[in-house]
This record gives sequence, C-alpha cells and structure tokens, in this order.
Amino acid sequence: MTALPSAAEPVIRDRFHFAFSTDGRHGVGLELVRAIIALAEGKVEELTLSVAAHNQPAVSLYRRMGFADYGLDRHALRVNNKYVDEILMKLPLKVGVPSRLSVTV
Repeated sequence: MTALPSAAEPVIRDRFHFAFSTDGRHGVGLELVRAIIALAEGKVEELTLSVAAHNQPAVSLYRRMGFADYGLDRHALRVNNKYVDEILMKLPLKVGVPSRLSVTV
C-alpha cells in the first residue's frame, strides 16, 4: 500500500482501491471506514467510493459517516447475469486539518 502524502506536500489526485465484504452487522465495515477516514484526513481533499445500490446497510453506513451521493452508475456490474447499479459517493476532507477520528492498531 502506498503511503498517503504529508500535509506539507502538494495534493495530487491519486486513487486507492479498497474492496471489502463482511457478513454484516458486526461493526467491521464501520471500523474499516473509520480507519480509512482517519488515515486520509489532513492529507487528501476528498474520498470517493461506489457501492451497490441494493446494499442498503452499506449505503446507510456511508451516509452516517458523512458521504454524500453524487451520481449513479447504471449497470456498473454484472453479477450472476444480472446488472447491478452503483451509487457514487464522496466525502470532502480538509487538507492540513488533523483527523477527528482515531485509529487503534
């Protein structure tokens, strides 16, 4: 995994791809999202993600964490010969501002 830029460095649009699946309702997704936000805050301007539109628990989690919808990618995936739409979401962050979340390793 590539390290995030320091706050003193110019911000360059870069992409980090994370994919995770849990069996749901155990808090694993919440902790992963919190950790990603905590690592990115103060270093990047914005986090973006896409989530299957039918995955309401995940959509709700991201909205609770401050992500907002900015688009819909129709037929983004094909799973078992069925098309799945993805909701595109983003979370603006402030460069140079320390994280409001903590990460416990």
